[in-house]
Amino acid sequence: MEYLHNEKTEQNLSLHDCRADRMELKDGVLSFRFPEGFWVSGDHPENPTGKTVRTDAARVDYVLRDAKGTDVSADVFTRLKYSFDLRRSYNLSAFMGIINRQGWELEFLYQYPDYWNRIIECVLCLPKKPYWKECQLKLDVSEVIYRWNSLSPDEEW
Repeated sequence: MEYLHNEKTEQNLSLHDCRADRMELKDGVLSFRFPEGFWVSGDHPENPTGKTVRTDAARVDYVLRDAKGTDVSADVFTRLKYSFDLRRSYNLSAFMGIINRQGWELEFLYQYPDYWNRIIECVLCLPKKPYWKECQLKLDVSEVIYRWNSLSPDEEW
């Protein structure tokens, strides 16, 4: 799919509380599909509303430094008791299967970019109990591209 906006800067863009329902790895690019878009701040030059609003359906591409994605990991935390969590680590292929085949969604909370590394705090949203599980993605990326077409001015932050 072609997009009107393909931004390599994250300034004035946010994935906070946005849900991806599909992941894909192709030619070294890890893509997340956001059917309800992501946030564009009022300071963005393409946002005439002056308010933070959502885009239409969008995609975010993480260009991986290792094209096979072997340096991508996902840790999913399951609450066992009040103060005990079980951490299960997944490779990229297994984690993509959770999202794509089981129909779970990945809600992005916070991103912590470093020079090449990126840690993404997120939540797996499930259709039945326990309804959500905390997770953390670790990516080794050379670039991130935010792709979208238009704004949805009625969907304010």
